[in-house]
Amino acid sequence: MYLVVLLGLIEIAAAGQLCMNCQNLINPHECNLVTRCGDHEQCYMEQYIRHNIIWYDLGCQSNTICNAINGLSGPPVPVVGRRAVKVRETDPDSFNLDFDLEDDGRIPVCESCCNATTCNNGGACGVSDFDYHNGRLCFECDQQLSPDNCDQVTLCDQDRYCYIHQKISEVGLIRIYQSGCSKTIQNCTQSIGNICNNCCQDNLCNNKCTIQKPQHHMTTTTTTTTTTTPRPTTTTPTTTTTTPTTTTTTPTTTTPTTTTTTPTTTTTTPTTTTTQAPRPPVILSTEVQPTNYHYGDDVELICRVESNPPSDQLGWNMMTDPSKIPANINLVYGTDMVKIHINHLRAENIAQYQCFVHNSLGQDVQTFSLHPPK
Repeated sequence: MYLVVLLGLIEIAAAGQLCMNCQNLINPHECNLVTRCGDHEQCYMEQYIRHNIIWYDLGCQSNTICNAINGLSGPPVPVVGRRAVKVRETDPDSFNLDFDLEDDGRIPVCESCCNATTCNNGGACGVSDFDYHNGRLCFECDQQLSPDNCDQVTLCDQDRYCYIHQKISEVGLIRIYQSGCSKTIQNCTQSIGNICNNCCQDNLCNNKCTIQKPQHHMTTTTTTTTTTTPRPTTTTPTTTTTTPTTTTTTPTTTTPTTTTTTPTTTTTTPTTTTTQAPRPPVILSTEVQPTNYHYGDDVELICRVESNPPSDQLGWNMMTDPSKIPANINLVYGTDMVKIHINHLRAENIAQYQCFVHNSLGQDVQTFSLHPPK
């Protein structure tokens, strides 16, 4: 079992065409495994008869044989009526043909090669093209060590999206990936923590996962004090003369008023901070606020950490399938702190959560259980 898994990982990591990889199928459309073929190989389908039943094998085949099958170089390989033959090694210098050794009774009927992603699941040997029903093929693995080593696929409905999600396992505290179909794009893009949780809408697109680092913003408000000094106003005297009587108007002078604002000086005493030596990060505490909560209340799960050097990953995981993450939660970051804000607590928010922090020297994880209200 372990050898098979290892070989599967090696195949996926290679740099060739991605092809369907199943044996002994009644219908090629039912294949749910893929493999990464070598640079010198193409996707391959073989149709054969065994015990009067038509079967199919899907996988990889060398370019040399595929060129012959497709008639690109030399005559096509005769297929119909050719009995499968096993080769038995008798000694290093000779090989004998043996029709009885491990002969499964297959009679090959048709062989076909193609050179496009998962093209060998139909469209040849009398098999109709694969019908996506307006949906998409997505990678689907519950646990994988890297985004590109899942070898299982599934057909997602047209209203669902391919997703890949990174999380930290409860056992061993290692980072693993999970891929599959997400119910809605809202569930898919709802990220709990900055461990990647990406979605896409193309066939087999969920084999990449980019970590989004949190952005911390500090808003500075500057207050400007304006002092206004009014200018003095002087009324010019007016003289009116009437013959034979003279009337003189005495000039009126308005005394200017000056308003002066005394400047205020604020002195800030410098604070000295002692920097700790570099070490793996530590989660200092996890808590829920308020402690006495009820359904319908706004609730926050707060995780405080200490990290030097600064963390490159900090967040929360809800320990559930990403497609089941409620839409009423979001992350809020602060200085050495991250919290989940739950808007109007509902029953689907009751779960286990996992605070995680990681820097270049290590990581720390704590699980927090949010219990139903009392």
